[in-house]
Amino acid sequence: MIVDAQVHIWAANTPERPWPARHQPHKPEPITAQNLLREMDAAGVDACVLVPPSWEGERNDVCLAAAQKYPKRFAVMGRLDVDAPESRAKIATWRKQPGMLGLRFTMHRPFLRPLLTEGRIDWLWPEAEKAGVPIMALALHSDMHLIDRVAERHPRLKLTIDHLGLTTGKGAEAFQHLDNVLALAKRLDTLAGKTVAQVWDHVFRGDEVFEFLEAGLKARFPGVRFVSWREFGNTHGSDEREVVAALPRRFRELGADAVISGMGC
Repeated sequence: MIVDAQVHIWAANTPERPWPARHQPHKPEPITAQNLLREMDAAGVDACVLVPPSWEGERNDVCLAAAQKYPKRFAVMGRLDVDAPESRAKIATWRKQPGMLGLRFTMHRPFLRPLLTEGRIDWLWPEAEKAGVPIMALALHSDMHLIDRVAERHPRLKLTIDHLGLTTGKGAEAFQHLDNVLALAKRLDTLAGKTVAQVWDHVFRGDEVFEFLEAGLKARFPGVRFVSWREFGNTHGSDEREVVAALPRRFRELGADAVISGMGC
């Protein structure tokens, strides 16, 4: 099965359903569930995790409706207004909403970053940990020490850092503070002397990303060895099903102890 881990769908900005004054969408026309299903079928993608985009505000109605209509194709990492008093009572039953998997926050934008830097979201971490609600978070490299503190205090919280915290710049500029992210790797078992395979869908800057990851991990874990993504083929190409199906066998043949998967679609 091929699952895209993060896709946006949204509805138009209308008087009946207005957006907050934030930023413009990625595309001028909304992407609907039906649009997305056609693209998924054409690309051979079996399912998607839907993430409501930040320009719509803290609402999940469009994504949840899609997940409930097409439960075998969609599920949702939803948004939450952590400043709203009524939000605190929602966490214990958050995942009981049909189609809801967890929560997602974009704390890299100026109007949302204070949730993290001012501690306004701090009440959520223990509640999500207790309720078993996973959280996806996009934060700036300069704020990774705050994410590190959350992970330290809440070891049972399932927490994902989106996009390696990459939010601005290209090439070396984008990766100049990647060490702030790699510092979180202290919670991993050592990779010293291990073999790490790389797989990529040839869509988003993997040829750049893997280079910087290798440098950072080699500095942290002496003797770690990498098997290039070039060994495995395109995991999102015309023969992606065959490529993906062959991966477990190829990993065993190459003695891979761990895998970094770069998916940009």
